[in-house]
Amino acid sequence: MRVAAVGIMGLGYGSFADCEPKFLNMLLNSYPRGVVENSENQTPKSAWLKILGNIGPEEMKKLSIIPSNIPITEPTMGYPSLDTERITLREELEAVYSEFSKLIGRGRVVASINLYEREESCESLKLVDEYLERMYMDLDSFMFFSPYGEREGNGRNKYGIYISTLPRPQEDQTIKLEEIMPLILDL
Repeated sequence: MRVAAVGIMGLGYGSFADCEPKFLNMLLNSYPRGVVENSENQTPKSAWLKILGNIGPEEMKKLSIIPSNIPITEPTMGYPSLDTERITLREELEAVYSEFSKLIGRGRVVASINLYEREESCESLKLVDEYLERMYMDLDSFMFFSPYGEREGNGRNKYGIYISTLPRPQEDQTIKLEEIMPLILDL
């Protein structure tokens, strides 16, 4: 099974309305979707620590989870391991996709796109959209999500996206960060 979950930091449904990403909009109309709710863990590191819970590197191996660019360490954890202070969004996407191509089919690839939230422009979303489409073409099952949305005042919108081959647990409720890993394990 070729399975992956990709978190995109800072992507909210408001960006869809403003920028109209072609591929992601197609997914919205084709797969189960929902809303991730998170008002407290609104940095890449804090969000991923909450998503991973008590799953460490050894537990990941047992669960066939392959981390890719997870921002709980600097440089990031997994394959690739990147210094996010020294690269661009395009470089991050290239590196993550390159490793993704090598790792897919060996376990559940769990990747993070961290630099989108720095720019949050339509041009940046178009770039992310292109790379997600490339990944999607190689997958049997997927989850694209964001643990929080775009800038809002001095903080972040507490609502992120969820698009997956797997329906959300309760149709009428938002998805909490601690519910994401169990969903990944069900992919």
